[in-house]
Amino acid sequence: MQMMIIKDTDGNVNKKKIKTRHNDKFNIGDYVEWNDQIWLVTLVDPDNKTWNRGYMYLCTLLLRWQDSDGSIVERWGYSEDYTKYSMGETGNNNITIGDYQYGLTIPVDEYTKKLKRGKRFVIDFEGNYPPDTYRLSGKKAYLNDDSYFNRGRVMTITLSYDFFNKEKDRLLELRDEKKVWICDYRSPTDIPVQPENPDSTQSILATISGNTNLKVGFNRTYSVSFVDKSGNTINPEFSWNVISEFEVKQEVVENKIKLLVEDEDCISSFFCCR
Repeated sequence: MQMMIIKDTDGNVNKKKIKTRHNDKFNIGDYVEWNDQIWLVTLVDPDNKTWNRGYMYLCTLLLRWQDSDGSIVERWGYSEDYTKYSMGETGNNNITIGDYQYGLTIPVDEYTKKLKRGKRFVIDFEGNYPPDTYRLSGKKAYLNDDSYFNRGRVMTITLSYDFFNKEKDRLLELRDEKKVWICDYRSPTDIPVQPENPDSTQSILATISGNTNLKVGFNRTYSVSFVDKSGNTINPEFSWNVISEFEVKQEVVENKIKLLVEDEDCISSFFCCR
């Protein structure tokens, strides 16, 4: 394929306009290797009578995870800083649940379409320990979808700051001898067989309500509610899990948990309640 790379006019060096002849078709979600870099096609002009036109963005983040069958999957994506859009706040006497966020645009394929909220990934420099960990907290699956006329699609996922789990997160050596972190890694021999009728398994959505800031010396109460895939309120068995590197006093009553931190040295620190 012969492709013409055209400098865009909006001043974004990570965005390029691309153009090919009619027979050299490209689709949304395709990767383009150009200038020793990897680019992701995010938009195509549906009018391709004479030329194929579109836009591609420079991939800046390589995401790795373990699929349900045990295989390690890698996908490049175009990343943006979503932290400025979040609602978290920090103050002189507040302890805040982490809300650092990335927005990552990736192709939709047989592996990425299975990504669910709560999936965790390591995003950090090589050699750092413990590495920064993020979880999938949002997904826009149909942000740019031209698949109904066979021109591909991409989706944008939101990755929010989470906590490293030294029991479940594993440093693996890949075939090229490169060492990478995989969150919630399971040995292929430990992966259960998928049920023949996956629709028969129960799907539960949990929602935690409460202030994202925990003020030193003051109690904060958080509550949780559960609904099934039909939207009906249910009451399954569950337990609270507070992950923190400092002491957080806890008092649980039914579906509520009361948290208290009294150490002022913990101001501006982060914890996770789930």
